[in-house]
Amino acid sequence: MSQFIISDPLISPFNSDPLIYNSTATRFPPNTTISIMFKEMMIEQWNPSSSYEVFYGLCAPKYCTYSQRIRTQNFSGVIVTLISMVGGIVVSLRIGTPYFVKFILKLLTIFKKNTQQKVRRERVKHGWFNRMKIMGQNMMKRLAKVATELNIFSAHNFGSNVNRSTVISYGRSATRLYILLFIISLTILIFYTIIRPHTAIKTFEKLSLTSYQNFHRKYGNKLKCPCSKIASTYNESLEIKPIFHSICSSDFTTDKWRVAVTNNLISNLSVYSTRDYRRFISAHIQYLQGLCRISKEVVNNAINEFLSSLLVTVELLSEQDFHNRLNTLVKQSELNAPILLSRFLFITRIVYHGNAFMSTYGTNFIYATLPKLNTDTYAYTEAMVYDNNCSCGISSNCTTQATFVIDGNPSKIFPIEGLKMGCTASESFRLSTLECFYNQSCLSLIHRHTNYQENHSISILNISHHFPPNTTINELIDKSFVEQWSIKPSYTSYYYQCMSLLCSYTYIETFNILYIITLFLSFQGGLTLVLKWVCPKIVRIFMKIYFYYTRQRSSIHPVSSLEMSLNNIHIDTANADVDIRTTDNITTKKTINSSIQWYSKIILIVVLLIFLIVAIIIFSIYHTKNEPPCQFKFQQRSINISCHEGYAGNFLIATADFNNDNQADLIYYCQLSGYQKMLVLLGDDNGTFQNSIIIPSENVSGASMLHTADFNNDNRSDVILLHEVDLKRRLTLLLSNGDGTFEANMLSIIIDELPRKMTVNDLNNDKILDIVMIMEKDPNVYVMFGNRDGDFSIIFVLFTELYSELTDLVVGDVNNDTYVDIVVYDYKSSHIYVFFGSTNGTFQAQKPFFTSFKPIFSSIAIGDFDNDYQFDIANVHYWKDIICTIYQYNNRRFNKNKNTTIKSLGKLTSIVIGNINGDNYLDIILALNDPYRIYGLLGYGNGRFYSQEIHWSESIYAFQWFAVNDFNNDGYQDIISASSEVNIIDIFLNKGECSTI
Repeated sequence: MSQFIISDPLISPFNSDPLIYNSTATRFPPNTTISIMFKEMMIEQWNPSSSYEVFYGLCAPKYCTYSQRIRTQNFSGVIVTLISMVGGIVVSLRIGTPYFVKFILKLLTIFKKNTQQKVRRERVKHGWFNRMKIMGQNMMKRLAKVATELNIFSAHNFGSNVNRSTVISYGRSATRLYILLFIISLTILIFYTIIRPHTAIKTFEKLSLTSYQNFHRKYGNKLKCPCSKIASTYNESLEIKPIFHSICSSDFTTDKWRVAVTNNLISNLSVYSTRDYRRFISAHIQYLQGLCRISKEVVNNAINEFLSSLLVTVELLSEQDFHNRLNTLVKQSELNAPILLSRFLFITRIVYHGNAFMSTYGTNFIYATLPKLNTDTYAYTEAMVYDNNCSCGISSNCTTQATFVIDGNPSKIFPIEGLKMGCTASESFRLSTLECFYNQSCLSLIHRHTNYQENHSISILNISHHFPPNTTINELIDKSFVEQWSIKPSYTSYYYQCMSLLCSYTYIETFNILYIITLFLSFQGGLTLVLKWVCPKIVRIFMKIYFYYTRQRSSIHPVSSLEMSLNNIHIDTANADVDIRTTDNITTKKTINSSIQWYSKIILIVVLLIFLIVAIIIFSIYHTKNEPPCQFKFQQRSINISCHEGYAGNFLIATADFNNDNQADLIYYCQLSGYQKMLVLLGDDNGTFQNSIIIPSENVSGASMLHTADFNNDNRSDVILLHEVDLKRRLTLLLSNGDGTFEANMLSIIIDELPRKMTVNDLNNDKILDIVMIMEKDPNVYVMFGNRDGDFSIIFVLFTELYSELTDLVVGDVNNDTYVDIVVYDYKSSHIYVFFGSTNGTFQAQKPFFTSFKPIFSSIAIGDFDNDYQFDIANVHYWKDIICTIYQYNNRRFNKNKNTTIKSLGKLTSIVIGNINGDNYLDIILALNDPYRIYGLLGYGNGRFYSQEIHWSESIYAFQWFAVNDFNNDGYQDIISASSEVNIIDIFLNKGECSTI
């Protein structure tokens, strides 16, 4: 048959040709089953198309680097250094060689005399010591004489119009100044060189694993080893083996036991009572088999998916960091696997219950027939009712105790430990436990009433270390029936996968004797030339200044009463000329010597002061510049969120002390498809939490806001919820009983729109908390004042600007007038609007100011960031980089502080204020996604910050909540975050190693 001819008056005629098999065009032969093609997704082949240009454009590297081994000095540098050293060595030898030769000759002479007088020295015990003492004294005298008379300058250094004695005096003074400046200059230079941080890099090529580990123990994280192969799959360095619950490997999940148990039952199960477990046992066993099978598939798929993913490390991780990263990632995969299983089961359960499918066992709905009343008879269904009047038409979770009913006689009932019956076999089994399979008598009861006739005995289950016998099947599903994941990481494999060809250790070298000697010889020659040219000129300038002022002070003025007659005076010309010259020379010499000594002292004092000031400045700069910031260390702890299966569509969480034990507790609410749950986790003093307290949440469905505060002034933390009631948004106040439980009080006020953000504070100083809200795409700020009867007044509206889109809200006193102000951020205009509070809860007109040009994300916070006892406004926004700006209100305007910028890190999502290092200066904690990171802007106390990475994770899941609190009562603030996508609460316990407390 080559054609299908379809003829129908309602359908236009057309021919349908059969498929033609072409082995070159398809990989599915004609006899391929549909299931095989379905597994292959009907795909013949993949046609990938890649573009390196597009990839390069998306990568957009800012710069590229490559490594090359070169010498620290090139040829010209070596020549310059060599010439400098030769010059310095020549000058040093010219000055020191004569004295060194004289010293050696003197020592030889003394040694020769000592040899000749050996016998005499033996007779006089102390003669040698006395001679050495005398020799030392003579040497000191000679050195003092040399120091006094040393002159390294010639007459031409001072000009031709200076007599010889003056030249000698000038030369000696210039020599002393030369030596003093030379010593001080070299001392400062050497001292600066010693304390100046000199970066040195030590490299190691192709280290073995043992050598690397030894070097890492010695150098720590300063040892850097770039990987030549930056990516490898996890299965090359990690082995994961899941250990499932013993039920999945026992005889209870085998077809043999199932057939043996059900083989002797009546095939028509309807003959058994609806309360007889024999209606359910076959379905329960099959469901258990299916759960174990699917759990193994899901877990193994999750493991294979994780192991086939890439471990990307640009630099070689240390063994500890390697294990920490793997443990974190494996923990995330371990938590993700049950979510996949729960989502799969959740879909089927919702479909069955939502469509009211009738169970083939007649356990959820039964048919009832109406009497025939002149109309066609029809059948309708009635829902089964189980314990506590639970109707299967309302809930699929209705159950009752599983029993064996003998001959339909209600008096002959045998309960079965741990097992439940209910609307459907699957739902009732989920609420059952495996206690019967741990109990031989219970197992014998099942065998007896099912006519079990196998000869071999069935072993009961052994007690599990991770799951007690009373664990429900639902809880086992939440863990995918996995007791633990056995991981075997291989750091050796990872090390050789990284293939680091070169490791380097960078350190600060402050003292290197060879480097200092080389530098000394290099600078000596140039310094000598400069000082030899400068020192004579300095001496001449000082002496000219001195003589000028001396002549001014020594001017001779004639006395009017004295008259002299030249005729009466007889002068011996020759003798007078000699006496005058001699007197002038002596006077000049004494004047020069005294002036030189005086100015030498002044120069010495000034130079010493300059030397001291320079040394202090260099030391201060060195100490300030090289004091490394302390790196925070946190201990991460994770808590599973006990919500419904899968991703919680509506998730709220807060932290406070709910049982007055001075420990931080948690409360969270989650909802998905009509199912909601609210729990309180009571904290211990070690950062862990006790078993949760479930709060009745039937009347608070559709909650969208949750806040904690003391609303009735009883020193207890209460909770306020915004939720839906009859399609209207209402507020419910949960007043704390002080033990982790609450009393619900629904308030009368109705809120029309869904708030974007809500906060509570006392706005009118009446010691009663008020509520402030901003709405989605609404330019107004809504205020509700609290009443003494526990309710709130009608909404009071504050207007910003038309077409505003308010995205953030904070309250606080920013102008120091003791009245609380309201601060909002408008995303459309990038403006901050401030409503200054006044008396009786009124507010002044908004005061706007501009922040930045259209950021991707922007958030505001209030706090005293500069320790001036006045609140400031912090604006943290993200575009290309993350920028933090502090605004302070002074002189009727908001003044902007200098920005703190963090280069591109990721997508900023939220900020919180805290003091995580205990220095009494506020810090700003940043949360980022893609990937998940936590950064801290640590305050200096002057409105400035420095950044530090606190936590980094490869997780791509976004988190919904972020806060700081002290969860282990150690005086250090910890960080907490929560994500409903992976049902995890992460607590980062601050170890306090950077605290200044």
